[in-house]
Amino acid sequence: MPMSEACALWVEQAVQEAVESGDDVAKSFLEVSREIQADIKKHFDTLVSIETLRKKIAKAATGQVDQQPENQGQEPVKGGCTGCKLDPIQVVAKIEKMVGQGKSIREASEEIAKETGKRPSAVRSAYAREREKLAPEDSPSEAWQFVEIAILQLSRIKRDDPGRKEAFQKIKDWIASQEVE
Repeated sequence: MPMSEACALWVEQAVQEAVESGDDVAKSFLEVSREIQADIKKHFDTLVSIETLRKKIAKAATGQVDQQPENQGQEPVKGGCTGCKLDPIQVVAKIEKMVGQGKSIREASEEIAKETGKRPSAVRSAYAREREKLAPEDSPSEAWQFVEIAILQLSRIKRDDPGRKEAFQKIKDWIASQEVE
């Protein structure tokens, strides 16, 4: 049995037990939903909306039954947020638009995460990954590292070194020949 089916069956059983249990009568549907949500997270490492669980418990308590199609294999998948799935390039565009409006990348990521049902950290990671792909010219150059190494090496030449003046002149000549207009 696939994990999603096992989770769905577990949810149905937990909802039924909550409704039939005499000690849960004093608890609100919301409290029971929170408990079931915590158990699902613990056992299946997934998140089910508290509102979804609350509705299932309310339906079960009032005797309403979800209409299940006879042949579930041919029924289209329902629920989720398939209409608001963004591809990574759209994530970059949306975040940059929000940043342009004065929001931080973190705030923009959290807003997009709410829209898509993803974790904010996953949105930020996708943004960083795609941003790097779109603008490789913005990546740090090695030129500065080489300049720092050259300066560190040149600073080792002592002031009283007899070849110092000629060495610096050679460097100046090389720099002049390398400059790009």
